[in-house]
Amino acid sequence: MNILLINGSPKRKESASARLLEGMIPLFHSNVTKTLSLFAGSVLSEREWDAVMQADVLVFFFPLYVDGIPSHLLYHMHTVQQMAAERDMCTLSVYAVVNCGFFEGEQTRYALQMVENWCIRCGFSWKGGLGIGGGGMLTAVSNLSSHHGPLGPVFDGLYALSDTIREQEYFKNQFLSPAFPRLFYKLAAQSRWRSAIRKNGLSSRALSRRM
Repeated sequence: MNILLINGSPKRKESASARLLEGMIPLFHSNVTKTLSLFAGSVLSEREWDAVMQADVLVFFFPLYVDGIPSHLLYHMHTVQQMAAERDMCTLSVYAVVNCGFFEGEQTRYALQMVENWCIRCGFSWKGGLGIGGGGMLTAVSNLSSHHGPLGPVFDGLYALSDTIREQEYFKNQFLSPAFPRLFYKLAAQSRWRSAIRKNGLSSRALSRRM
């Protein structure tokens, strides 16, 4: 079975999506897995498109953008849809792992539904996915390979999903949050915003500006 893990983050470095993808790879053990990155502005080679066409399973990893899928990833998904119309890809299984900066993973439910609708349009088999909140912690906490700690629920979710993918079975959508107080997560996020805005020569008051 050929499993293709697709990083759909527009970031080339230090993305939560890449962190989740890398954390899932060891969980597949001996299964054949390949990875593909669809950064903003990236152009895939013929060899990379062949990897998509030859896959038995696609697993998308991407961040939430305005309750939906990042536009650059939608562009590539549209291309896959066009290619699927020319080739027999009805046996392809699709899963997704969506992360967001909101603490509640439930915020990703519409993005997962969008991937499901895309599968219906393409004739693929939608098999479910994970919606993960607290995305800001995914790159800040070093350990993503343990059932314990603040990212324990995330690791448990990836572990359960990888088991399901190996069997190409249906996975009921799960929505996860870190094992960390919501209040402290909010305070940490605000601290990072203030630090970032000062580095760009502005004051904290600029955070309240409206266009």
